[in-house]
Amino acid sequence: MRPKSQLFYSLFVAVICFCWCKAMATSPDPEIQAEIDRVAVKLGQASTQQDGLLALAQLEQSHGDKEVLFQQVVLYMRFGAKSEERGYGAMGMLSKLNVDRTTKINAILPQLDASDAELRNIAVQLLRSIDKDKARAEGVNFDAYEQVLRENPRNQPMALISYMYDRDPQAAVKSIARVYAPDVAQSEVVAKASIGAKESVDYFAARSEWWAHLYVVAMMEKNPSLQTPELVKKLEEENNPLVREKLSVLKEKHPNK
Repeated sequence: MRPKSQLFYSLFVAVICFCWCKAMATSPDPEIQAEIDRVAVKLGQASTQQDGLLALAQLEQSHGDKEVLFQQVVLYMRFGAKSEERGYGAMGMLSKLNVDRTTKINAILPQLDASDAELRNIAVQLLRSIDKDKARAEGVNFDAYEQVLRENPRNQPMALISYMYDRDPQAAVKSIARVYAPDVAQSEVVAKASIGAKESVDYFAARSEWWAHLYVVAMMEKNPSLQTPELVKKLEEENNPLVREKLSVLKEKHPNK
């Protein structure tokens, strides 16, 4: 094999292995799960919490990939925490792990698409604990999500975008516009997302961007009285798969609108 070809092959294998390992991390790893269980049992009991904190620190030191470790604890909450004490211990681990918000979000993201409904619900509740911000008018802070979205400009994490619009359409449309439409006047988007619901929906429906149309669908889902045949007809022309999926669900719920 020629040197250049060999180098290309080595890089190709490395990339495939990296992607494969990340994919595998979305499933419970028996060895890591066993380690997590030992820590959770100690953290879940008042008499052994100090030992649990020490064991947790050792667990963090032995696993350099914080994203994988956090993800495994999330999976443990769903599939491994078979007792109340283990559940408390797992929650304690998630709160005490030294992991930044971006890493937490990336660890949670795969679970938003999980086939298991309870696992999806755990992922949603964890995200809610991350973005809750009573200091803001909307009560949420999507800044950390914007960072994650910017890191994946060509591979939009649709599950996260969907969560954001479900959580708070006004906050979501502002964030998504900042990420995917930096040339659009942000002051206008902010102003139009903050006016009356009917006027706001009409404005964003008249725009051409998918993120604006997703806002309209999200607003109609939260307030069915906003749904009209004219709006539905216009949105049916949208090619974005997420908009089309949510519009289809909305039409099933309210077929006569």
